[in-house]
Amino acid sequence: MRLLIILGWSLASSFATAFAFAISTSGKISVSTLCLPGVATIATIFGGVAGVVLCPYMYWCLKGRNQIDIVLTLILVAIVLVSVITVASPRVGLIASFVYWALALFTVRIWVSGSGQ
Repeated sequence: MRLLIILGWSLASSFATAFAFAISTSGKISVSTLCLPGVATIATIFGGVAGVVLCPYMYWCLKGRNQIDIVLTLILVAIVLVSVITVASPRVGLIASFVYWALALFTVRIWVSGSGQ
């Protein structure tokens, strides 16, 4: 059951990051970008694949922690960070979205385990 919950969080975070990247690739943050042919489909495919790939890592990093607070905070930060970086440089924004999740989850693992939980 716990693995299914983590898979849900992983997919939700990946979809949020993929759609944040998609709406900001035009050089400005515009939801109308999702109406272009294939954009929503590609963002959904990449978000789904990234969510499944990210799931074991997220499970390891969030084991025994308050998942709701941590993951919601990380998702909000990911949306803002990826959107701002992608507006400046779409190529860097794509790489930043993957690097962000790897570093953010690892930081949570180190920070929370260091605080005695």
